[in-house]
Amino acid sequence: MTRLFLTLILAVGTPMARAADRVPAFPGAEGAVKPARDAVDERIIAGVRDGTGRRCLSAAADAWPVLATTEPPADTDHDGLPDAWEQSQGHNPPHATDAAEPSDSGWTHLEVWMNSL
Repeated sequence: MTRLFLTLILAVGTPMARAADRVPAFPGAEGAVKPARDAVDERIIAGVRDGTGRRCLSAAADAWPVLATTEPPADTDHDGLPDAWEQSQGHNPPHATDAAEPSDSGWTHLEVWMNSL
């Protein structure tokens, strides 16, 4: 067995392990990190690490920050791929089946775009 696999067994495979015991086994891998960890993830991870975290049901109404939102990019054919990305890849933005078609890598164009984020 590899060291990573053994680490996974020790950190995750123990049903009674506390969350605080599991977090250090995967430093930097917890929470949403692409493109960067947001304020909610930072608060949750810090609360787990220092033992001050609270369950969501017991959290105060103002416990969570307001997260910034933006308008979604234009997607003429509503296939999930932004028109600008489709054009940059040589696809046709009004052609709704582009997202499901396989790319040269074998992944669908939607998967390729999502992995580029």
